[in-house]
Amino acid sequence: MKQILTGWLIDGTGKKAIKNAVIESKKGFVTSIKQYSKLNQIDLDLSSCTVIPGLVDAHVHMAMSGSLDTDFRKAQLELSSDTAKNLITANAKELLNYGVAAVRDGGDKYGFVERYLNDKVVSNRDSSSGISSPDILTPGMAWHAKGRYGGLIGRCPADSQSLGNAIKTAKGAKHVKIVNSGINSLVEFGKQTSPQFDFDELKTAIVVAKEMGLQVMVHANGEEPVKQSIEAGADSIEHGFFMGSDNLKRMADTGTIWVPTACTMKAYCESLDQQSNEADVAKRIWDEQLSLISKARQAGTNLAIGTDSGSMGVFHGKSIYIEIMAFIIAGFSIEEAISCSVKNGRDLCPGVNTGPLEKNAPLTFSAYDGSPEELSGMLQNCQNGLKALKEFYIFGQKII
Repeated sequence: MKQILTGWLIDGTGKKAIKNAVIESKKGFVTSIKQYSKLNQIDLDLSSCTVIPGLVDAHVHMAMSGSLDTDFRKAQLELSSDTAKNLITANAKELLNYGVAAVRDGGDKYGFVERYLNDKVVSNRDSSSGISSPDILTPGMAWHAKGRYGGLIGRCPADSQSLGNAIKTAKGAKHVKIVNSGINSLVEFGKQTSPQFDFDELKTAIVVAKEMGLQVMVHANGEEPVKQSIEAGADSIEHGFFMGSDNLKRMADTGTIWVPTACTMKAYCESLDQQSNEADVAKRIWDEQLSLISKARQAGTNLAIGTDSGSMGVFHGKSIYIEIMAFIIAGFSIEEAISCSVKNGRDLCPGVNTGPLEKNAPLTFSAYDGSPEELSGMLQNCQNGLKALKEFYIFGQKII
């Protein structure tokens, strides 16, 4: 039996931090959480730290880099298999460096992440080399309509194929990603696009996916694409820029989880020419998304933390702190924001190696120097994220 003394425990359920909690564990799983007493025989003293569960990033692109280099960004759309493997490996390492235990991938053009995972299973089958990556769930390639946005992360059904029949052909996917709108315009603030699929085709496709035991994440921006996706049965709405307050109520009523990826706009704000119209539009979209996140909290909508890492200026690992910061700015407590990552993220990534720290859960946690208030300040100054990360364990195995 291993006993870990925490200064403060944020358990990932959304409840207020517990002072001086002791986590008892056995064989990499939590057996109990109780208040410290002098009778406890402590094996790991983290009494100066805030302990939180391993984080979940519910929207990443593992085969893409957040690089600001324009030439590299173009080149990475046509990577060789070996180069893609090296990039995914580097991204996985960065995620672990920032206490991210699991990610949900949003797809890539050639299914490199799916190949990487298949190769990793084979190469690590008889290996005792330890944990070298967070849990990665991938759809392989996303689905988009012919002639519409989505080619950089997936493919469209064949001319004679419905979306539902196309999904039936996907082998090895852990979930399904459907693109049902365009992307944000950095030229015209608030511009919306039409849905990529008609309602019946989208609904049938989602039914097919669920019959296959797969959750469905839907990229959707704007009022109509989001409304259609919710009513068709999507498990999560990705991005949701300019979707309006009515859709927040729809998601609250249906249990659909919203993954706002607000930090993409902050990255654009900081990386674009500060005198440009695009930077100004990005700043306005950032403010608009923060306002919508605040309204979602009030409406009772379930939100998850997703970064869209791999987008320009959105770096794997580090960016999860920026997205948590966005939630805190929008009115979430630090406990609530971390729950959005851990509890709601786990709901979108069933079977991963993390979740709220409670009885029978994986002993997956990070320890940060200081109190929750100090951690909240650190999250709002994301440059210091790695410095504050003191310990990181997955299933009781030390990563950092």
